[in-house]
Amino acid sequence: MRSRTVAAEITSTVAETFGVDPAAIIVIFNELPRENIAKSGELLSN
Repeated sequence: MRSRTVAAEITSTVAETFGVDPAAIIVIFNELPRENIAKSGELLSN
């Protein structure tokens, strides 16, 4: 469940910062293993 929350936060941040369509980001996340999404969130928060 945590990876979904992290993915949502990353999606929101990237979409707002770069003006990217959130649906395109979600497609990328759907292809990643859940562990990678959680690790990405940890790296971004440090």
